[in-house]
Amino acid sequence: MRRIARLLAVLMIAVSVRAMPAWGQYRAEQFTSANGLPQNTVSGIAQTPDGYLWFATYDGLVRYDGVTFTILDRANTPPMAQTQFLTLTVDGAGTLWAGTTSGLLRYRRSAFDWVPPRKGDVLRVHPADPYVQPAFVPPAFPHWRYRADSVEYTGSGAQAAYYVPMPADTFAHAAFEDREGRLWLPQDSGRLYVLTPDSAHLYTTRDGLPDEGLRMAGETGNGVFWAWSESDVCRLAGTRWVALDSTVLPRTPRTRGLAPRRLRDIRAALVDRDGTLWVGTNANGMFRITPRLITTYGTADGLLDPSAYVVLADRTGTIWIGTSLGLTRVAHGRFTSDAFLRAGDGSYRLVPATPAAHPTAAQATGVRSMLEDREGRVWVGLTDALVAFRGGHIVREIRTGHGYNDAILEARDGALWVGTPRLVMRLHGDSIRTFGRADGLPPFPTQVLYQDREGTIWIGTRRGLARWDGRRFTTFTERDGLAGNNVRSIVDDPEGALWIGTFDNGISRYRDGKFASITSAGGLFANAAFVMLLDRDDNFWMSSNRGIYRVGRRQLDDFMDGRLASVSSVSYGIPDGMRSTEANGGRQPAGAIGPDGRIWFPTQDGVVAVDPAAEWHDPKPALVAFSDVIVDGKPVPIGPAVGLSPDQTELEFNYTAPSSFHADNIQFRYRLLGGGGDTAWIAAGTRRRVHYSHLRPASYRFEVMAANSDGVWGTQPAGIDVTVDPRFYQTSWFLALVAFALVGGAASAYSLRVRGLKRQERRLTKLVAERTADLRTANERLAQLAIEDPLTGLANRRRYDEFLEHEWRRSLRARAPLAVMVLDVDHFKGYNDAYGHQAGDECLRRVAAAVQGVVRRGTDLAARYGGEEFAVVLTATAPANVAAVAEAIRAAVEALGIPHRASGAAPHVTVSIGTAVMVPTDQTTADDLVREADRALYRAKEGGRNRVA
Repeated sequence: MRRIARLLAVLMIAVSVRAMPAWGQYRAEQFTSANGLPQNTVSGIAQTPDGYLWFATYDGLVRYDGVTFTILDRANTPPMAQTQFLTLTVDGAGTLWAGTTSGLLRYRRSAFDWVPPRKGDVLRVHPADPYVQPAFVPPAFPHWRYRADSVEYTGSGAQAAYYVPMPADTFAHAAFEDREGRLWLPQDSGRLYVLTPDSAHLYTTRDGLPDEGLRMAGETGNGVFWAWSESDVCRLAGTRWVALDSTVLPRTPRTRGLAPRRLRDIRAALVDRDGTLWVGTNANGMFRITPRLITTYGTADGLLDPSAYVVLADRTGTIWIGTSLGLTRVAHGRFTSDAFLRAGDGSYRLVPATPAAHPTAAQATGVRSMLEDREGRVWVGLTDALVAFRGGHIVREIRTGHGYNDAILEARDGALWVGTPRLVMRLHGDSIRTFGRADGLPPFPTQVLYQDREGTIWIGTRRGLARWDGRRFTTFTERDGLAGNNVRSIVDDPEGALWIGTFDNGISRYRDGKFASITSAGGLFANAAFVMLLDRDDNFWMSSNRGIYRVGRRQLDDFMDGRLASVSSVSYGIPDGMRSTEANGGRQPAGAIGPDGRIWFPTQDGVVAVDPAAEWHDPKPALVAFSDVIVDGKPVPIGPAVGLSPDQTELEFNYTAPSSFHADNIQFRYRLLGGGGDTAWIAAGTRRRVHYSHLRPASYRFEVMAANSDGVWGTQPAGIDVTVDPRFYQTSWFLALVAFALVGGAASAYSLRVRGLKRQERRLTKLVAERTADLRTANERLAQLAIEDPLTGLANRRRYDEFLEHEWRRSLRARAPLAVMVLDVDHFKGYNDAYGHQAGDECLRRVAAAVQGVVRRGTDLAARYGGEEFAVVLTATAPANVAAVAEAIRAAVEALGIPHRASGAAPHVTVSIGTAVMVPTDQTTADDLVREADRALYRAKEGGRNRVA
C-alpha cells in the first residue's frame, strides 16, 4: 500500500458545509429532575442500535424513547453495583457500557451485568481504557482505521495515510465519520482534523474552536456539524465555528453580586440517529437543541394587538396582520401599525399606532378580512366597508352596509366578491349584485370565498358549502357527504381536487363529483381546519383551537381512496414556540405562505411564523421495541417468546418506537397470529399498549409495526411468540381417554345390567339431573369468571370493552353524554419494588374497593383496565358531575392512607385520573372517547400526579 504521510497542519483545504442561519434559528428544551431525570447532572449520552437514548446521571441510568423517561437504578436493576455513572458509550457490537468509579455496567441482548475492575488494575471508567480492552469493541468506521501513530483510509479506489499524534484509546471513542465518509478527529488542545481520501483540513482556535477538551457531537439532519467542550457547544457555519450563546442555553446566575455567566461545565453531547443534538450538563440537567421551527410575534415585537385574526402575504413579501385594533405590517423585519378611525362624514382614515399608544377598541375599527388585488392594492374588510390602500394611503372606499365583511375574493374577471353575515355581494366596476337565500345560498354567515382552477366560485358558510357556476348556486351539506356544515377553509390542489376544512368535523375532499372525508378517528390531530395551506413539499398545514398541524396530501389521498388505514399528523403547540395553541379562524385569510416559504397563522396570543425548511423530515422508518411484557399484572423478562400457564389469563404488551423526532406522532398497528387471532393488521394510532384476556390454549405470534411522523412504515414487524398452555382436561390425550372410558363403561354397563334396565334408568335419570345442575352451576361460575377480574373482583377488560361499546351505541341513539375515566396508581412499579408483589396485589384490591365504593349506580361500570390501571364508564352524566365523581374516587383512594415511600407524588398511595365526556355522533367512535381520556391522564401525570384532568 502506498503510504502518504503528511502533517495535517500544512494542508488547509476547506470542507464544504451547508451554511445555516444565526443562533436565533435554534431552540433548546431543558430536562431536569422536575420532568423526568433522577438527578440533574448528565455525564454521558449514548444511543443503542434499537434507537433508545441513554443518559448517565449521578443517580442511575435513564432510558428515553422520545416520550417516556425510564429510570434504572439498583431497585429495578439488580446487577447495578452503584448508581453514580460517569461515562457512557456504545461499542461496535452494539453493547452499552456505563462507567462508574468501581466498575462498568454492561447492557447487551436486553440484559445487564456488572464488570468489576481486575485486581491490581488502576481503576478506569471508560470502556476503551486498557483494563477492559479485551471486552470492548470500538465503533467500526467503514473506511478508516488506526494503526500505531497514523490514520489510514482503505476505501475502494483510493488509499491514504495521515500522521496523527493521538493515543489509540482516544481514537476509539473520539473519532467521527460523517455521511460523506470524512473522518473528524478532535484533539484536547483545540485542534480538529478533517480527513478525506485525498485531502486534509485542520481547524484551530483561530477558527472559533474551544481551546481545550474538544469532542465531536456529530452531524444533524440538516447537514450541520457540532463540536463541544466543557465550556461551549459550537457549530460549523461556513468556515468558522460559532459558539452557542445564551439565547439558546440559559445563563447560570452567579451569587454575591457577580454578573451571570455563560452555562459552563458541559459533560456530554451527542447527535442521535434522528439528527437531534443533546447536551448534558453538570447540575443543569439536559438540553435538546433543535432548529427553531416556530417563531411567535407579539406586542413586544411591534404587533398592534396580541389577538390576531387574519394574515395576508403580498407579492412583495410584506406580511399584513389584522387585529381588533387595526393593521400591522411586517417588512424587512420591521413592524409598523395603523388604526382605522371613522371620520365625521362616515369615511375611514388611517392613524399611525403602536402597541403602547393606540386608539381603544371603541375608537378603532377591527380588521375582518384582507386581499391583495391584481393591481397590488391591499383591500381590508371592516365592519361595514371595504377600503383599499397603497403606499400607506387609502385609495378607494366602498360602503357595503350589510354588516361584517369576513371574506373577500377577487375573481379572474376582476369582480370583488364579499361575504357578509346575511348575503354575498359581487362588485364589478360600478355595479353591485347581491346573492342570498332566495338564490340558493345557505342562510348563515359566509366565512370563506374561493375560486378554483376551473374558475368556479365556492362559498363556505356555517351551514354548508355553495358552488356558483356563473348561472346558479348548488349547495352541499352533510347529507351530500360533506364532513361538516361549518366550513372554515377551501383550497384546491394541483390535481384539481377541492379540499374543505370544517370547524369541528374534519376535512373533506371533493373530486369527480364525490366527497370523501377524514376526522381524528383517521389520524387527524384535530377535527378543525381553520385554514388549509399547501407547502412546497406537498404538505397541508392547518390550524385549530388545539394548535397547528400538518399532514402529507398523498397520505390524505391514500386514506380517502382506501389505501391507508390512518394518516400521520405532526402537531405543534406551546413546546414548539407557540404562546397559545388557540388559532383564529372564521375570517379570511386565516393563514398565509410568504415568498420565503414561511407559513403564518393568527392566534389568540400573537401571530405565529412556521419555517418548514427548518424541520428535517425523517426518512427512516421507526424501529419498534418492546418496553414491557406483563402477565397477570406482573412484568416478565422480554425475550423472543413468552409462555402462559393455564392459571394465567391476562397478557399485556407495551411497545414503543424510540425517536426524538415527533415521537408523539408515531403511529402503530398490531396483529395476533395463530389460535384464531387477528390475521389482519389493527390500527392502534399512537397507543402503545395492547391487552389480551383469556386467550384459549394455542401458539400465537404477536406482531407490531410503526410509522414515523412522516408516515413511513417499517418493512419488518417486531414480534414475540406466545404459548398458552392448556389445562389437563383441555389436552387431546385427556379427551381421548374420556372418550375411551365412556365407550368402555357403556358397554360394560349394558352387558352387566341389562336385566335391571329400569332400575338403572332411574339411577341414570337422577344422575343426569344432578350432573345437569352441577354443570349449570359451573357454567354460571365460568361466565362470571369470564367477565370478572380475579384479583380485584371488578369487571375485567373484556367486560369493559363490551359494556363501553354497548353504552356508546345506546348513547348515540339517545344523543346522551357518555363519560370514561382512566385511573392509574401513581408510581406503582416503585410500590411493587419497595413492598413486594403480594403487597402490590393487596394494594390493588383496596384501590378497587375504593373505586367501587364511589361508582354505585347500576348503569355505570368500574373495571380493571390492566396492571395498575382502572377504568370507569359513566352513562348519562353531565361533565361537572363526572369531574365530581373522579375527585371523589381520588379522595377515596387517598383516604386509604396506604404508605408508599417510593412515590414522588405523596407519602401514601394516590391515583391520577383522566376524564373525557362526549355525546356520540356518527363521525366519532368509542375509541375517540378513550383516546381523550388517555390524553387527560397524561396531563394529570405531567401536572404532578394525584390529580384529576
